[in-house]
Amino acid sequence: MMIFTIILGAVVLLVWLFNYWGLSIRKNGMRPIVKSALEAHKQKIATTQDRRQVAYCTYGSQDLAAPVVINIHGSGLEAGFERSTHKKFCTALNCRGIAISLPGCGFTDQKPGRQVKDWPFEDLIAVLNAEGVDKFHITGHSQGTLKELRMRWRLHYIFLIGALA
Repeated sequence: MMIFTIILGAVVLLVWLFNYWGLSIRKNGMRPIVKSALEAHKQKIATTQDRRQVAYCTYGSQDLAAPVVINIHGSGLEAGFERSTHKKFCTALNCRGIAISLPGCGFTDQKPGRQVKDWPFEDLIAVLNAEGVDKFHITGHSQGTLKELRMRWRLHYIFLIGALA
């Protein structure tokens, strides 16, 4: 019984510390984006209409006429992960790859109260405008699948291959 009480106490303490840490981060907000860190990670910034900064990476073909593939990361990741995952394929297929960090991930500003339905019209549009892209393919996995589906739903085009959430 003594061991159970100690373990239970440790779990309660860890939960309390985790919540305290999360609430203090929320209260203090995100750290400012440092340009040198952004450049060190080879990422770019696009600005949304509401003045939020959206971080993204480009990779693969540098030909502006090449087909564009937007890759959306899953939970807990960021654009650099998508670049490292898809760069080789985009280069081999002569595609321009663009990976976008979701709100609050990587170097992208948070968006309190955000909804999945808004993402294509805010973050995605800002990046597409910054890169001069009007036609593209889009992929997503895990949490990124929701953003992909919302964009496809908006375009009235749904075709999924291996979309797992």
